[in-house]
Amino acid sequence: VGYHSITVQEFRRPEFEVSTEVTSAEPHMLQGSATVKASAVYYAGGSLAGAEVDWQVSATASAYTPPGRADFTFGRWTPWRNMGPWWITPYNPGSHHSFQGRANSDGEHSLEMGFVQMFPPQPTTVTATASVADVNRQQRSGSSTVLVHPSARYVGLKTEKSFVDDKSGFVLDAIVTDIDGNMLMGVPISVTLLEIGYDYDENGNYREIEKIAQKITVRSAEAPVKIELSPPRGGSYRIRAEVTDEQGRLNRT
Repeated sequence: VGYHSITVQEFRRPEFEVSTEVTSAEPHMLQGSATVKASAVYYAGGSLAGAEVDWQVSATASAYTPPGRADFTFGRWTPWRNMGPWWITPYNPGSHHSFQGRANSDGEHSLEMGFVQMFPPQPTTVTATASVADVNRQQRSGSSTVLVHPSARYVGLKTEKSFVDDKSGFVLDAIVTDIDGNMLMGVPISVTLLEIGYDYDENGNYREIEKIAQKITVRSAEAPVKIELSPPRGGSYRIRAEVTDEQGRLNRT
């Protein structure tokens, strides 16, 4: 004998709609803000004046490649041969926030979101969802998304191969661009070669550790800059390049 429960709900034709739009100008940056406006109107005409508006805002890691620079890697690169050990992959559900407000006489309500911190420094997608219920308790929602950049500068890396002989170093090309993909010259690039290892923490959990093997600083140019790195021994390594913009905002590849 088995049991299974189901829920039967009455269907009601929607009487109104909720739409959202981003009213602030792009690009949206860390240490800046974005504004999303929700509008609730009846299909038959008229607005839901004074209706309560519930906002749900979530932020998740995203990716961004400046236009015309698809031959370079920006942000975190995952090699095809290794999707990452499951036991050290952190679960990152993102961040979630709730806000409440009340629509004005036109059925509109705006939410301004300030972007105060971001770590690791990577492009982030922020989704704002507005939910409105009418006097008949019918609820409708609308969503808008915003891409938030960690910095006004992006650093890109490119290498011919991801395997090298343990007696040979390897050479990378590095560029620095703005958000629109324009090359920027004279920007310091901090490049760190990190040797990857594994051990156990004090709680007996297996973890990944990074050990600095080499660290150099170069400056960007009109053409890609050549960076030569020499690992001290065979193994797995991670290359981390970082730049900051004029406001001190960090970006990393």
